[in-house]
Amino acid sequence: MRFKKILLLGGNKIACDCTKYLNTLLEDSHSKNTATKIHNTTLSVLETAISPSSMLRTLCQKLNLPYLCLTSRFDIENFILDFTQDRAKTLIISANNRFIFTPKIIDKPYIEIINFHYALLPHYRGMNIPTWVIFNDEKKTGITWHFVTKDIDKGAIISQKEMVLSKDSTALSVTRKGMELAFLAFKEFINNLLHKEIVGRDSIENDFVYKFKNLPLNALLVQNLDTNLISKFLRSFDYGSFDVVQRPHFVYANKCYKIGKYQIKPQAKECLDSQVEFKMELRDNVLTILDNAYQITIHLLESDEMTKKEIIQNINELRAVATTNTTNLHLLSLKDKPYLGFKSTRSLFFINEEEGVQRIYFYTFDFLDFADLFHTHTNTLNHNATIEITSKNLHLLENDLFHLGFYTIAKQQRISSNNAAFCFSKKSPAFSFVPMNDEEIESCIATEQDSKKIYTKLREVFDSTTGHLQNINELKISIHNKQFFILKDSQSNITSLLQAIIHPKSFYINQIFNFSEPQHIHSILKGALAQYIRNGGKYLYAWVDETNHASQRFHEKYGLKHDGLWNIVYKFAKKPKLWAI
Repeated sequence: MRFKKILLLGGNKIACDCTKYLNTLLEDSHSKNTATKIHNTTLSVLETAISPSSMLRTLCQKLNLPYLCLTSRFDIENFILDFTQDRAKTLIISANNRFIFTPKIIDKPYIEIINFHYALLPHYRGMNIPTWVIFNDEKKTGITWHFVTKDIDKGAIISQKEMVLSKDSTALSVTRKGMELAFLAFKEFINNLLHKEIVGRDSIENDFVYKFKNLPLNALLVQNLDTNLISKFLRSFDYGSFDVVQRPHFVYANKCYKIGKYQIKPQAKECLDSQVEFKMELRDNVLTILDNAYQITIHLLESDEMTKKEIIQNINELRAVATTNTTNLHLLSLKDKPYLGFKSTRSLFFINEEEGVQRIYFYTFDFLDFADLFHTHTNTLNHNATIEITSKNLHLLENDLFHLGFYTIAKQQRISSNNAAFCFSKKSPAFSFVPMNDEEIESCIATEQDSKKIYTKLREVFDSTTGHLQNINELKISIHNKQFFILKDSQSNITSLLQAIIHPKSFYINQIFNFSEPQHIHSILKGALAQYIRNGGKYLYAWVDETNHASQRFHEKYGLKHDGLWNIVYKFAKKPKLWAI
């Protein structure tokens, strides 16, 4: 036996079948002669995608096999490196696995990796192959087991099996048949591979790789296609209830629909022999298309807008599946308005647009799945798309977001104090500033007449990408709630401004600037704090950019210090890197 350890990565039926078969080999070896004993070899399983009801996890529990589920590419890489740090000869079997093995793993001389691929290599390297073989009207396809090298899907071929495609084949049927063939091939070569070195045959050079974001017709069904091409298009995206690729769309009368269930009926023989006029009709969200080849019926769904109620419902459904999650939804208070949103069985993300800035909020229990979902919808993003992550871990998701195409544009510290009265003590640098009395504070409260000037001034002073600047209607609501305090010069220009969101137990300094004497803004702030303290308030906080030293010095006068919490703003600016092949 050549290996001391076997690690199976992947998921779904093929991973279960291979795990079960390997376990049988290990158990049966105890009753065989010493030449075939492999009972000293350990088998472990790493599932690389969270499933609502993981068959693989259940199987491993039944067989008493070590099992772990990881979805972050960095967690997976670190686990493999830790798993093999004893340098014992290890076989890694990639079966329906989306993790791309890095050189750190591949270069280890004591690690050998084999992978299952949904195509007859060297043709159709890459992702979404069942989709492409159908759309390209291939007459046959198949599966390949091959060794993993640094070049994607270029390793020496171990075994292949073919399948015939028909006019009824769908991406789902090809995927299921592919898993069946892959397991048949696996049983034929694995025992041989475990006991002796297999060279495999070289894969012919083919440089084209189908990337995850590459989809037929960019997933958009256009109106000038004949029914033969429409049939291939629909079947190529049909993975049943599984969210493997982006749901295709159809645009009609400037309205975008998602394509739902469909039915394809071949025309009668007499229609095939005659010239039937092409016809397309949309009625009650049902699209009917016909010519002399097929009659196709497609049920259309309203496009990707989600209401507040739908977002909450989707989150609750995801939360019911998995208790652990990755999200930044706590940063947003949902409003009763439509959001552009996208979901899969494991992930959800939607976009809240603020003054031209697209703020992305997400909820997932499988970050690889979220990455795939995000990749398919990058065409909806503008040049001001951002994601914010709030955590005490400054680098939380930093590498993951980098591989999605994001880079850091701001690191904001939360500074806080549980002693709002500190500024009134002699120890405070703000002690010498005289607070406004209640009457003076009341006279500084902005009115709706000031809204346009405040709106303009905020945009002159603050970056709308990193600061959540309100639109004019939201600003008027904040003014109505007495959140803005201002001072003006003799020409009625705003010289000092404080926006403070005050609750019984918290005082949040949200926006602040001063173009006048320093004592003016301090007098406003101390006057507002005096009222807050009299009502029993103690907690005071703000967010400041780590590079804004002037703002940090200002707030330090009030005893505010960094409490360990960070808000990191990432901006989308480049093509995302592939996560899996």
